[in-house]
Amino acid sequence: MNNRSLRVNPLFAGLIALAAVLGSLSISTAAHADGSGIRVSHCGLCITGGSVQGSGSRVTGIGVSHTHGEPIAAPARCDNKAKAWGTLANGSAFSRTFGQQQTCILVAYRQSTSVNLDFRKGTNISMQAGHDGAWAGGVPTVAIQ
Repeated sequence: MNNRSLRVNPLFAGLIALAAVLGSLSISTAAHADGSGIRVSHCGLCITGGSVQGSGSRVTGIGVSHTHGEPIAAPARCDNKAKAWGTLANGSAFSRTFGQQQTCILVAYRQSTSVNLDFRKGTNISMQAGHDGAWAGGVPTVAIQ
């Protein structure tokens, strides 16, 4: 019988604990069409971030980033993409998938799109990242004030 014990790096254990706590939280900012949000995603160290650029209720651009905090030895992520949705000022739905890449990455990617549309005040713009044929959990939002 082997009596060796497994030792866990305290920094790694702390990061796992932090990810578990953040997994139930969402950080977002209210915006006048300009703000950002962050959300823990589908793995313990995965984070999806979203940003909205603009002025007033006019959104000029949306960006989505997705990061895997796993070691470099982790498998590459392919078919990276992003999507965003919300409610336009006239009440109609806005939804756009953008930034689809056929290339593969190891740790992180960012996608962005130009929008130039007016959104309904009080609506949320939600953003999501995806790779390898699936959408990642964790949906950051930015409220348009």
